[in-house]
Amino acid sequence: MIGSATAAAVSGYGVLELDRLQVKGKTEPETIYTVLGRLDTQGEDFRRLSELNDAMLAAYRERRWQDCLETILLCRELGRSFGLEAFYQLYVDRVRALIEAPPEAEWDGVWVAAEKRAWGGARRRLSGNGRACSALVLHGCDSA
Repeated sequence: MIGSATAAAVSGYGVLELDRLQVKGKTEPETIYTVLGRLDTQGEDFRRLSELNDAMLAAYRERRWQDCLETILLCRELGRSFGLEAFYQLYVDRVRALIEAPPEAEWDGVWVAAEKRAWGGARRRLSGNGRACSALVLHGCDSA
């Protein structure tokens, strides 16, 4: 997991936005990303996943829950080879919870974490289609 400054400085690597997160002790949210490997080895799957992931995050932040869930299904299929199943399951769980208990009117799509380890913090080396990548193991969502 990397922050905005690191994501902007990384060149030649496939970077995917994960979330806008505000952790305990911080007053401003941070956009967090993951690095999925070298761009020259990612191909069309990464480009398509990146587009769909952006669409999913936009739907989530705009409270278009059904659009978000439908886009997650597409993301999960492409994201499987990058080891992102737990990431997309996290969003399914969040959206379902937000449908059941809608956020307040001023909600801006930022996930406010009650603790600094809310995203897990552990990394695992995964391999998909011969490509090694570093994927986040999400707290409570590790499917392995």
